[in-house]
Amino acid sequence: MERGWIKLHRKTIDSAVFRNPDLFMFWSYCLMKASHKPIAQMVGFQTVHLDPGQFIFGRRQAAKELPLSERTIRTCLKKLENSRNLTIKTTQKFSVISVVNWEIYQSNDLQNVPTNDLLVTHKRPTGDHKQEQKNKRIKKTYPHSNSSNGGSSDLTFSELLCRYSPDEQQIIQEAFKAIALTRTSGKVKHSILISELRYWSEFETWKVIGGIRKYLEQEHHLAGKKEQYLRGIIRGMRQPASLNTGNMSTGSNLLDAYYKDASHAR
Repeated sequence: MERGWIKLHRKTIDSAVFRNPDLFMFWSYCLMKASHKPIAQMVGFQTVHLDPGQFIFGRRQAAKELPLSERTIRTCLKKLENSRNLTIKTTQKFSVISVVNWEIYQSNDLQNVPTNDLLVTHKRPTGDHKQEQKNKRIKKTYPHSNSSNGGSSDLTFSELLCRYSPDEQQIIQEAFKAIALTRTSGKVKHSILISELRYWSEFETWKVIGGIRKYLEQEHHLAGKKEQYLRGIIRGMRQPASLNTGNMSTGSNLLDAYYKDASHAR
C-alpha cells in the first residue's frame, strides 16, 4: 500500500463515529486504505480497476491488520454502510468498498480555499467576469450540489442567503451537506437548495437555524430523512419564553445557547 496522508476534519470529534472507539478505528482504517488516484490492482488473476476512494476489502485481512474481531468488523461495516459513509460492492471472491464523498473531503481543490470563500458574498456582481468568479465560489462552497442553472439563479441564491449572518450561513452549508448525504449520489440539485432557501425565508431566522441545528444534532440525515423532514422541524420550532430567564431548557445545549443569543439580539 502506498504511504502518504489523508485529511481528517476536526468536526469528526463531534460525530457518533468518534464516540465509538471500534467504529472510529475501522473508519480511519477505511480512509487510509482507500486509493487517492485511479489504479489497477491484481486480485488473483483478475485485474480490478479502482477509483479514488475505493479499495479491495476482506474481513479476514482486516482482522489481521486491526485489533478487531471479524464480527466487530462486520458490525462496523454495516453501521457505516447504513449511515451512508461507505458503499460496498461484493463479488464471489472479494469486495470493493467506496468511501462516499471521498473527492469532496480529500480533494486538493478544497485544501486551499480561504475561510472567507466559504461564505457567499452579499454583493451583486457588476460584470460577466465577477459573475463567473461568483459562480465558481458558490460551486466551491457547495461542492455537493449539482448545478446547471445560469447566473440569475445564482443571484437569487445569494440574495436568499443575505438575511443570514456569516455564522448562520456556515450552519446552512452544513445542512446542505447533510441533505446531499440523503442521496445515493451524494449530490443534490442546485435548484433544490434554492427551493429550500425560499421556503425557509417564510420563517424567522431563529426558527430556521434552530431547526437545522436540531436536524443535524439528532443526525436525521443519516436515517435518510430528507429536506421535507427538516421543513417539518422548522415549522414545529417553538421558542420557550422562559428561556429568556434561564429557567427552562430544550434539552439541547446548542439550541439553548442559540435561543438565548436570538432573544438578546431582538
